Amino acid sequence: MHLPWLPYGRRRRAGLQRQLGFEGESQMKAQHGASGSARSGSIPLGKLFKSYPSANNYSTGDGLNTATYLWNPPTRNTGPHFMFRLDHTFNEKHSIYGRYIHATQDTRDGDPLNGRPQVFPGFPPLGEVERRTKNLAINYRWVISPMLINEFTMGFARFVYLFTQRGLTAATQ
Repeated sequence: MHLPWLPYGRRRRAGLQRQLGFEGESQMKAQHGASGSARSGSIPLGKLFKSYPSANNYSTGDGLNTATYLWNPPTRNTGPHFMFRLDHTFNEKHSIYGRYIHATQDTRDGDPLNGRPQVFPGFPPLGEVERRTKNLAINYRWVISPMLINEFTMGFARFVYLFTQRGLTAATQ
């Protein structure tokens, strides 16, 4: 269900309705009856609050009526990392080296570093990150004399980032 014509708040509420199992107005009427005891398109608060985890920390609040839920949101870094390095000394005055790095480091199950973690257990993460890295360096060293060295280094580096955000598609961005 894609709702690009709705303002952000209504799109978000529609996404939450889908997550809680309400697909549309007809199902809402079936849940609440035709009398209209719930506003059309509203989320029943009982079902909304049941989707949140129970409190597990009573050190804040008054210990009876208010409490908090503490947890560490999960995150997982995946991807292969490859590095190749070649060193060669022709003689005591001439040497070369080369290095190539190819890495993929994807942050999955939420991105807490950029403020987009999984909010509660069982909820989808707010975003993830895909990173592609390539790096090459080549060096040539010539020792002309004990007091004079000629060195040439060149290379390139490429870093590509893709930040995904839950609930956005190309039509809503």
